[in-house]
Amino acid sequence: MARSADHLIKRTAAILCLGSLLSTSLYADSRSTPQLQSLPTCPSTTDPHIWEKGNNPWDNIPKDNHRIDIKRGWKIPTSNTWVTVGGMAKLDGYHDFAASSGDPFEAPYIPVQSSIADRMTNNTKLIVRQSNFNFSTISETKVGEIKSFMEIDFAANNYFGATAANRQYISLNSIGLRLREIYAEVNGFLFGQTATTFSDRESNGYTLIHNGPTGNDQLRLPMVRYTWYNPFLTPENGCSRFMVAAEASTTDYTQLNSLNPTTIGGISTIQVSQLENDIRVLPQSRGVSPTPNFTTQFRMEKKGVGHVAFRGLARYLEVRPDKSTTVKTFGWGLGFSTRLFVTEYDSIFFNYSGGKGIGHYIFDLPAQSLAYNATPSEKIYDVQFGQGIILGFEHYWTEHVRTNLIASMSQVNNARFLTILAAGRTNIPYDNTRTDQIGVYQNDVAFVNHRIQQVIVNFLYKPTAALEMGIEYNHARRTTISGQHGIAKRFQMSFIYRF
Repeated sequence: MARSADHLIKRTAAILCLGSLLSTSLYADSRSTPQLQSLPTCPSTTDPHIWEKGNNPWDNIPKDNHRIDIKRGWKIPTSNTWVTVGGMAKLDGYHDFAASSGDPFEAPYIPVQSSIADRMTNNTKLIVRQSNFNFSTISETKVGEIKSFMEIDFAANNYFGATAANRQYISLNSIGLRLREIYAEVNGFLFGQTATTFSDRESNGYTLIHNGPTGNDQLRLPMVRYTWYNPFLTPENGCSRFMVAAEASTTDYTQLNSLNPTTIGGISTIQVSQLENDIRVLPQSRGVSPTPNFTTQFRMEKKGVGHVAFRGLARYLEVRPDKSTTVKTFGWGLGFSTRLFVTEYDSIFFNYSGGKGIGHYIFDLPAQSLAYNATPSEKIYDVQFGQGIILGFEHYWTEHVRTNLIASMSQVNNARFLTILAAGRTNIPYDNTRTDQIGVYQNDVAFVNHRIQQVIVNFLYKPTAALEMGIEYNHARRTTISGQHGIAKRFQMSFIYRF
């Protein structure tokens, strides 16, 4: 792990040096300090002493994707490039009253009730994995203003080894670096990795749990994107923008492996696999991605009033399960989201996303774009309809104290052939009772997810611009296709220092 981190640091330093040299070579006059003139953007409402009302829960990422104040940065000598370094030190302490629900919180894998895993209650942990580090640059060049942003955190999978058989877990205080975002912007074009254009971060609500509420459309992807800002609106009258992007694609799906129950430890199981054609995740996937996904968003906002956003998604899904069969189909998604300030201290927010084949674009619906029946006699598939809903209320008690109340849900309409097979299998054990192993039978058709429901309430205190602390209660329910369910109850306390 130390060698991997050292290699990452060396490569990052090399990239920064190369970027600095490239931007220097493009300067119109590197001996003078230019007045940076950027493209139109939506007006900022940021107050350095209090929160930006309606800000997003994903750490330090500004809502306009990239906004940098050169007065807070430092200038690279003999160049016209400014650099700003930032980040967040975050300590999370949480207690799970019910079954342990993961680190970070993962609602799709809440153990079902009456299982061995469901007995693993009253677990307390202290973690710092959501801490992050970022830097931004801004340069004035002959081709216009160039901005860049990179962020890393320490929330990478806490193990190494490609398969469960040889997987070795790292100790509690050994954590791995993970690249979250890296991109550059120039003249309205963005290329790199950042939040999907299908997302609306400000309509998801602020949470202390790292992943946010279930049903959100938060997903970071490599992409090429163009943003057009309406030049006919003055900042005092609001702003509107239109974005269109080509994003990295995968085919995520659930595969029924056999109609004939397989007996393991005296228990008959009908096994399914949840697959995605990212070979770094599951090499056995037979999915392919011939084209990128295409996303679009039209957003209108006005300072002090709020915003509305309309979003669209089109994707191509293909599975080649054997030498003669090919499944080709399309997926789509639509979204509407808003945050409205009803008083000076109160705002309401709503986010809906839904579509056939939308799959992992809705958080907590992994591998749910389509279902494929791989049995020799059938070989049929069904594009599944998924949806995510978030409804919330935010109240400022004072300029330094606020509360979020959020109710959310993610749901998939499971394929009919999966529903028929899962019917009546409510007694299938979640664990291998013969060997007392936890989660051996999670891949049975009975445990395919149907619905995730969640309620979150928090109380947050921010005495200064850099320091924040808060408490939060999170209650979630997982319901499977067979009707089994699991409950998670987490109390969390967090301390955050942003720099």
